[in-house]
Amino acid sequence: MLRVLLFCVALVVSTAAQAATVVWSAGSTVNGFDMVDGSDVAVGALVRIGTFDLTDDQIASNSQNVPFLDGHFTEFGRTTIGNGGNPAGHFSAVTTNNTATATALAGSQIYVWAFSSGTVLGSTQQGIFYMPKASDVDWQFPSQDIFPAQIGMDDLTDAATSTNLRPDAKLVIGTFGPGTSATSGKPNFTLQLVPEPTSATLLVAASGLIGLIRRRR
Repeated sequence: MLRVLLFCVALVVSTAAQAATVVWSAGSTVNGFDMVDGSDVAVGALVRIGTFDLTDDQIASNSQNVPFLDGHFTEFGRTTIGNGGNPAGHFSAVTTNNTATATALAGSQIYVWAFSSGTVLGSTQQGIFYMPKASDVDWQFPSQDIFPAQIGMDDLTDAATSTNLRPDAKLVIGTFGPGTSATSGKPNFTLQLVPEPTSATLLVAASGLIGLIRRRR
């Protein structure tokens, strides 16, 4: 009986050790997200956290190829603008992951990937932002649930007013300002245009057709 009890305790501890939690936000009192035209990103738009197996330069140079970026991104969790009772441009979320993904990502850099709509490929604007984990240890995925990571987009700005970008903040795709949040009045992180899905599909198809013609010749 004692052995069974010890086994059960060990199993619970083992399972808990594989869990990881990230508390993440762009709260309504600080910096949020806006579109290229300066309007707040609409409620329901997708926001993801995860990590890339690409350098920042590789991400930036492939900013127009969303399917490529998506193929090099390991997602930890996702939410939507408006989550947590927030208005447009803002969200708050708590994501716990107890799968193999949590174990694999432990210690990796956290990236925030924001979109202009509720789907990856349906979005015409996107932004990828992070604070280097060397500057803020919370911006790395935790190894266990006992120590959840707590991050916010205001980590990338000065703590006093959230109006100035920190020198070490990383805006891989997108910019900071000049638009401001309709709720907080703070500068927003602005998404960047990407081709419409139909345009991207046509470009890929055209490239494939040209390659086929060349091979036949």
